[in-house]
Amino acid sequence: MDKSGRKFTNHDDMRAETYRYWHGRPDWEIFEEISKMSRDAYREWYKMRGIVHGEGSARSFTRIQREIR
Repeated sequence: MDKSGRKFTNHDDMRAETYRYWHGRPDWEIFEEISKMSRDAYREWYKMRGIVHGEGSARSFTRIQREIR
C-alpha cells in the first residue's frame, strides 16, 4: 500500500487525483473498502449512542446434508 503524502494547492486537483486512484483499482478492492467504511460508520454510530453492539453475526448457520436422489 502506498502511504506517500501529497500536497495539493486546490480542492479540484485533490478530487481529480482521488478519482484517478479509485478508477485504477479493481472492483473487488473498491467493494471491500466500501464495506469496511460502512461497517466502521455503523460501529461509530452505535458507540456515539452508547449502544452495545456485538461483533459479527447474531445468526447461527446450520448446514444440512441431504442424500442425492
